[in-house]
Amino acid sequence: MDQLLHETDGSRQMANQIVHRVFRQQGCQQDKCITGASSWESLGIGIKGCLLTYEGPDFCHVCKGKEPKSIHGARYLMPFTRETPRIEVLIQESGERRILAVGAVFGSYNCHRMPGWEGGTVGYHVDDGKIFEPGYDELGREVEDAMAYRGDLIACEVDFDGATNGTFPVVFLLNGREVARASMKRTRARHLDPFPFIALGYEGIRVLAKMCPRDSGMVQESHAAPTQLLTRDAGIEQELTHHVKQQYQTLKEEMNAMERLRSAQALEFQEKLHEQRKMLTEIRDLLMVLIREGKRKDPDVDDNDILDSEVTRTLEKSVMC
Repeated sequence: MDQLLHETDGSRQMANQIVHRVFRQQGCQQDKCITGASSWESLGIGIKGCLLTYEGPDFCHVCKGKEPKSIHGARYLMPFTRETPRIEVLIQESGERRILAVGAVFGSYNCHRMPGWEGGTVGYHVDDGKIFEPGYDELGREVEDAMAYRGDLIACEVDFDGATNGTFPVVFLLNGREVARASMKRTRARHLDPFPFIALGYEGIRVLAKMCPRDSGMVQESHAAPTQLLTRDAGIEQELTHHVKQQYQTLKEEMNAMERLRSAQALEFQEKLHEQRKMLTEIRDLLMVLIREGKRKDPDVDDNDILDSEVTRTLEKSVMC
């Protein structure tokens, strides 16, 4: 079982590495991608390249010496623009409770709050599949089939072309499918522009995040040439197949070794059982001889008395020796 769990862990890590590499390559121009901690304002979140990991209050300088917070967020330092109107987030590990949200906030937003909780911001919360926005900032707005899990790709996109009177639509997507729309109002008091924001709220959560230019990412995927997609997917499938075959062979060898050990142990047990039976048969035969001998000497004597006297005599001889 330990070996099986170890192999499962290895598969998960290898799959995460492949997903990480593919995620960076798709719809991501080098000068538009999120790269490293310097691109974010964050609290309690580890950032390496496009990977964001929940670290919690122990790694949050604001929480030290104060009441620790469970929610920790990261705001991208560059706002949404017409050139890069969307942030995509791939859930690499969801933890036990999937407390994760993506949304649009203003520049001074509290990194210990989920997007959509306050300040006219909006957020897509994947644990319950709700949209938090003005008017629904306490309980959230119910959305059908919007909960997300490990391996899902979620996104938040600002529709600048649909803006009217300082209010612009914000679109939330799950695996390329639009799940909801919200809206934000641009005001000077809120530092004008909306910023991408990711909030994590539980140990074990890891996500990959990147900014996407227009007509790229999930949209570009649908326009990509079929031969390009087939070539890319074939390479990934080949790598996964090779690794799975290696795991299968290793696991098969381990199971064969366990079967050989089990067979040897069963054979050893059968031999010991045979020896025990043989010894018990010899003891029974000896008892029958003793009883017959005692009956020959005294037909009226009880069988138990015969056995007791013989045992006593044997012990006396042992002591004398």
